[in-house]
Amino acid sequence: MARVLFPLICVLCFSPALRAQRPEDKIACHAGNKRNEAYKKKLWDGYEISLGPVPNPEEAEYRCTGAIYNSAGRVVFRTSGFNVVFDEKLTGEDFDGDGRPDVVFRTDSGGGNHCCWGYVIYSLSPKPHKLFEIAMEGRVDFEKEKDGKMVIWKRTGGPYGFTSMARQPFAEKVLRVREGKLVDATPEFCGKIFSDETQD
Repeated sequence: MARVLFPLICVLCFSPALRAQRPEDKIACHAGNKRNEAYKKKLWDGYEISLGPVPNPEEAEYRCTGAIYNSAGRVVFRTSGFNVVFDEKLTGEDFDGDGRPDVVFRTDSGGGNHCCWGYVIYSLSPKPHKLFEIAMEGRVDFEKEKDGKMVIWKRTGGPYGFTSMARQPFAEKVLRVREGKLVDATPEFCGKIFSDETQD
């Protein structure tokens, strides 16, 4: 019996670690990493990103920073956090439908807690401006529809006062970008959300 139970317990306890993990980000700064390096990457239209530890990390609450510089070397956007990631996979996508690529960072303001990560989506056209932020309280998926428009599936946390945080209920929310702003498009997707094809 013990020979059967032990492997079963191991599978149950460690199965989350066996799931496919997000590939490691190449351009990232993590507060606990003593070997953080400064990264630079050319974008388009003369813009460049820079990401790495702040100059005096022991004197700052947020140890990492990411910035976008214009062709004159001036900062047009900066984000700081315990961890900052330049999202190479999503950068270059057109979130607001203006036909121009956008820049995406992920920033952690909670020191590694799952609660406090967020996406920051930034546009460089017609002039640099922040489009929106999306909190990552649950899973966030970005989908492109056939017409090329971006749809964002966001899990929104419900109350957890009567459960543990691990058992917190989540609701599915679907967002679109219209006129540069996030709008709730969930009613358009109710059929899909409640269909058998949706696992949750």
